[in-house]
Amino acid sequence: MSEKLFSAPRGNIRVALLNGQATTITSTPKPLPECFWADAYAKGAVTGDMVDTSIADKIAKEVKAKEDLVLKQTKELKECLQGIFKESGGFLGKDNKPIARRVSAKLGRAVNKPEVLDLWDEIVEAS
Repeated sequence: MSEKLFSAPRGNIRVALLNGQATTITSTPKPLPECFWADAYAKGAVTGDMVDTSIADKIAKEVKAKEDLVLKQTKELKECLQGIFKESGGFLGKDNKPIARRVSAKLGRAVNKPEVLDLWDEIVEAS
């Protein structure tokens, strides 16, 4: 008799046979005899072989790529702001803070003002 590891995606699942045998499937994977499989699948239990890891890997790669892009853009913005700090050249407003639209023009892409001001404050504090 073979066994598979079954788990319940939500709540507990009670499976029973006509001969009176019964068991409960919880969120923790546990082995289940083959005689319970049909009822367990019918009631929504899942096994480890039902999960497609290729989709999870693809999603993880996409998330990693987005995180890398954000880090790269933040680094570029910080380098740009450090250059402005050293030589303002019309990029600072009356409050001695960078003007976001001019920073955007210098970088060649849109930047949001709160991010610019947060990084600017870091640069000012560090100097």
